[in-house]
Amino acid sequence: MTVRYLVFLILFCFLNPTQVQSESWSEEKGKHFIVQYLDAEDYVWVRKVLRHAEDYYDKLAHQIGYARYQNFWTWDERVKIIIYPDKERFTNETGQPAWAVAGAARDNSSGQLRAIVTFKQEAGFLDGILPHEISHLVLRDFVGFEKTIPLWFNEGVAQLQEKGKKDMAHVIMRNMVRKKEHIPLHTLNTLSIAQEEDSFKVAIFYAESVSVVNYLIKTYGSSKFGQLCSYLRDGNSISQALRKTYSSTVKSLEALEERWTKYMVY
Repeated sequence: MTVRYLVFLILFCFLNPTQVQSESWSEEKGKHFIVQYLDAEDYVWVRKVLRHAEDYYDKLAHQIGYARYQNFWTWDERVKIIIYPDKERFTNETGQPAWAVAGAARDNSSGQLRAIVTFKQEAGFLDGILPHEISHLVLRDFVGFEKTIPLWFNEGVAQLQEKGKKDMAHVIMRNMVRKKEHIPLHTLNTLSIAQEEDSFKVAIFYAESVSVVNYLIKTYGSSKFGQLCSYLRDGNSISQALRKTYSSTVKSLEALEERWTKYMVY
């Protein structure tokens, strides 16, 4: 397990929404995103961010069965990516903690999480931070911002487009499952890691989360996963949503764990 993996896990997860003022900033517009930035010298990098954002959106939308909702995140509903020129200004103006590298911001008119706020950075941003934050917003928009969904499910989806994350998680969790040291899904389903100080436990939580989500999509398809999200949107618990979506095979978290663990050891 690399240091980079652990650092990404810690930095992604505990940011609170913040209000961001974005008047008079320069803008680059795509189909689903508007990137706002202050420094004209960042134009080339901003265009690269926009291209990656659109690509991640399209891939994730198809992956989780969201693609059929064609009118989401277009025109006036486009999501903003607000980029400060440096970390110091990002920290000072958003009130984020010093370790934060990105966060979600509320739209002043709707009160919903409709923006990603960050600063110009290179290492790990385009293939890690950006797809993770986009995935959080896509899932929340799909299921509903007011709905309660399990943390593992939310974070599992959020890691799908991160470069190498699924493959790394598969290696980690295959080893954990073979040793019978994975987290039981009924425990994972209620686990909160906001105050967890054991970095190894945090890493396993995230690795297992994306592994289980990826298993559902890979085994049963994106359309079924989209149905699962729709049942969550309708207010069903994760167990109810699983039973309604995969009635003949996955009738509970315990049944999902049994099938997932068998898949992992072969």
